[in-house]
Amino acid sequence: MEDKNNYRSIRDASDRYSIEPDERLWDRVEAKLRSHEQKKRVRIRKIWRSLSGIAAAVLLAVVVTSIFHLDTYNAEPLAKGQLEALEDLPASSDYFYSVNNARKLRKTFSYQEDLDG
Repeated sequence: MEDKNNYRSIRDASDRYSIEPDERLWDRVEAKLRSHEQKKRVRIRKIWRSLSGIAAAVLLAVVVTSIFHLDTYNAEPLAKGQLEALEDLPASSDYFYSVNNARKLRKTFSYQEDLDG
């Protein structure tokens, strides 16, 4: 029971005692909080700026590399014998890649263009 009375007396004493901080102290605390928030925003902006710069550099490197790769890529020309071998494909082997079928289609569509024109 004595502990409860002791606790109540301490609590009552602490309730009666209050400290009012100086206004200048609050102003300094608020100024430090504002400056901390501004520093945090600046840091986040710097991070985004550096990440966007890195992304732009990587994108530029990919584009330049692909341009140079496509520019230096040379398709091997067909040898004399290869063209004749392609022309001799039977129509039944592969209709899509048959040169003879492609020529027939071209003639058909060119006649159609002559009639339309």
